[in-house]
Amino acid sequence: SKKYGDWLITDKGRNRRYAIKQRENQFNVYMVEGRLAGTFKMPNDLGAYLVIALPMTIGYFIAGWRTRQSWGFIAVLGGILCMMAANLALTLTRGAWVGVLVATIYMVLYFERRLLWGLLIIVLLSPFLMPHAVTDRLKTMWEHPSGFMSERPQWWKTSVQLITRYPLTGIGLGRFRYEYQLHGPPDMYH
Repeated sequence: SKKYGDWLITDKGRNRRYAIKQRENQFNVYMVEGRLAGTFKMPNDLGAYLVIALPMTIGYFIAGWRTRQSWGFIAVLGGILCMMAANLALTLTRGAWVGVLVATIYMVLYFERRLLWGLLIIVLLSPFLMPHAVTDRLKTMWEHPSGFMSERPQWWKTSVQLITRYPLTGIGLGRFRYEYQLHGPPDMYH
């Protein structure tokens, strides 16, 4: 397909697409990502940025609300929050979703409980207003996940075993994959 490059390979098992472009004497392989990454290389990087930026913006919003700033100022901050939240949703980064939700709940409970009802309404209506890609990704948090999500509990278990085995020295930087292949279950994807 010329849209993505010279060749397009679809890996249905992992729900990924790869574009292969041929240059003069080499091939370049690109993963075609269906997730928002912005100016960051990976969607998880944008999600990590928003985990920091969104709570700060929410803090400004709550401070403006509490100090009775002008409605124009609060409306602008509200619009910025909506755009940032939409970007966060489209990264499809579940860990960032959870991080921002926890930070938001904490700030609302600690600083301005009156906003709790608005937050509750937003959380309850969000699954009905989100695109299907977001709701499908959200469902993987509760259903039995496949792919990398099914491996993570095993990674955590192996990590705890390695920490107890090497509590002072650790296993060394960049050695987890090697140690996981040695100590992890034989049927797991490496």
